Amino acid sequence: MLKISQKVLGSSLLPRSISNSSFKLPSSHVISALKKSVSNSCVNYSSYSEPDQSSTYLVFDRKIKKLQKDRAARNVDTSRQVDYLKDEVANRIVDRLLDIKRRFNTVVEVGAGCGHIAKAIDSDIADKLIMCENSIDVERRQMDEEIPDFEHNSCEAIVSNLSLHWVNDLVGSMIKIRQALIPDGVFIASLFGGDTLFELRTSLQLAEQERLGGISPHISPMVDPRDMGGLLTRAGLNIPTVDVDKIVVNYPSMFHLMADLNYMGENNAVVKRPSTIKRTTLYAANSIYKGTHHHHHHHHHFLFFTSFFFFTSLIIYNLSPFVVIIY
Repeated sequence: MLKISQKVLGSSLLPRSISNSSFKLPSSHVISALKKSVSNSCVNYSSYSEPDQSSTYLVFDRKIKKLQKDRAARNVDTSRQVDYLKDEVANRIVDRLLDIKRRFNTVVEVGAGCGHIAKAIDSDIADKLIMCENSIDVERRQMDEEIPDFEHNSCEAIVSNLSLHWVNDLVGSMIKIRQALIPDGVFIASLFGGDTLFELRTSLQLAEQERLGGISPHISPMVDPRDMGGLLTRAGLNIPTVDVDKIVVNYPSMFHLMADLNYMGENNAVVKRPSTIKRTTLYAANSIYKGTHHHHHHHHHFLFFTSFFFFTSLIIYNLSPFVVIIY
């Protein structure tokens, strides 16, 4: 398990002063009930799309997600300060490519972002890297990961680093990726899932329930790792196996976490999401976060807000029959 202590970053979301809230902290059984509710919503996510349906149930607003990525790409200096998460996972993906005892002529990256894979990969692995990204401000090949546009049997290796969790029709996207692979081609991907951002999700839910008498979707639904086997099977990728890992990141406050998500282009893009959050609700959520998901530094009098990022890794070989190997 990797632990990263994130340094304090300037943020327009950080208030000048945070007053102590009188909000009563929830009991342990309330937290457990919320966690069960979040997990159940993750389990049901895989039923949103079927490969044989003419229409897809829309969970995410792809136009908004594109605008969020464009905004993050334009703010180069700040966005590069929050590359720590995607850079770490990109290094792990490249390590898995190194475990494959072969050299690729071309590796295609779906959802390339600013080039996290490009920073980690070298010429010993592949001669050429094609970066595909939906954001027009990334000067590579423009392509929406929702609808991968590849010729059949044209790719030796396809990788995707923390991008596919924003896709509405995940099964349909994986079918197109499978069709694009040549025989003996390989697909390696990582995507957020499980209880990622559970701490932020429950803090906002409890604050809204107390302040407004109801809750709104502020955190996007995640694919449960237990559903990945079924998703891969429906995409024609048989004998699926998945690998789940987590990264722990410590933040000075909930507001720093939200600012980093914004600069990463990972902020909320759920259809029919609320446009704003009341300031009093944010203060209450920060107090809940502080009371339930924090720890003190052993050597300094610092208070850290801990956040867990769970990601699922896939390694799939396009063999006949299909074989999945996890290193």
